Amino acid sequence: MKNDARVTRRGYHMYIFRFVREMWEGIDRNRFIEALNAEGIPSSIGYPNPLYKNPLFQKPGRSGIDYREVHCAKTEQICEEACWIPHTALLAEKSDMDDIVTALTKVWTERKTLING
Repeated sequence: MKNDARVTRRGYHMYIFRFVREMWEGIDRNRFIEALNAEGIPSSIGYPNPLYKNPLFQKPGRSGIDYREVHCAKTEQICEEACWIPHTALLAEKSDMDDIVTALTKVWTERKTLING
């Protein structure tokens, strides 16, 4: 498929990244999110559970699939590790993007104080 020459940028709904607790010396993901928010960077954990664990899918349905028996290890891992920065933060000026980097750097620098924080 050929790209349309009028398309000069890619639109992002949100920036999602993986938070690996071990790389952050034991900081809890929720504490990490709290620290980012305290620095003025809107962020969240996203979906806390895979869609198939939603109560709606825990009842027998017409699909013939028993979602109570479904286990997708990688999907569950993503729900435990994902961090979201919403598109509103990404629709800003370069200086606002620099603020995100500054906040992440500060949280990284102060990570040991956040463990018991």
